[in-house]
Amino acid sequence: MARPNKSSKRQNNKDDTEKPAESVKTASYGTDTDNNPKAKSASAWSSLFAFTTRKHTFPLCAAVLLSIASGVVQPVLAIFLGKVFDAFSSFGTGKLDEVAFKRKITKDCLILVGLGAASWLMNAGFFLAWLAFGELQAKSCRAEVFDGLLLKEIAWFDRRKSGVAASMTRTQAYARKE
Repeated sequence: MARPNKSSKRQNNKDDTEKPAESVKTASYGTDTDNNPKAKSASAWSSLFAFTTRKHTFPLCAAVLLSIASGVVQPVLAIFLGKVFDAFSSFGTGKLDEVAFKRKITKDCLILVGLGAASWLMNAGFFLAWLAFGELQAKSCRAEVFDGLLLKEIAWFDRRKSGVAASMTRTQAYARKE
């Protein structure tokens, strides 16, 4: 007995259930992405920095360096915590006497406190640096959008079919009729 061809079965189901490509529209722009190859392409990683200027390089470099530094502190903390547990096990097996044990634990605990304080400061610094960089990016973006809107003709705002500008135009038209 011959097996049915799956591709012909799919074509039959496809014709019944799928809509033609012309009727597929995206919610945001109302364009057909199947016929537009640029709409399907992914954005480049560098587009994250589209609004970056020379003034933004210091907070960006500080944020990257503090992120790396705060990431390095965590494994170093783990290493010194391991040394503390090693001292406890050495004392338990009798390899360390009480004086050597206290000296080693005191030294390692002070290092842990210093690393904890450094971690706290570096994490706060990297958060603040990324926050400053993000705010500079947002300010640059807002300024560029505002400058672009200032260059538009008044008629452009009147032609909008959605958004605040369109509702303002309609509201003004209703106010004139009354």
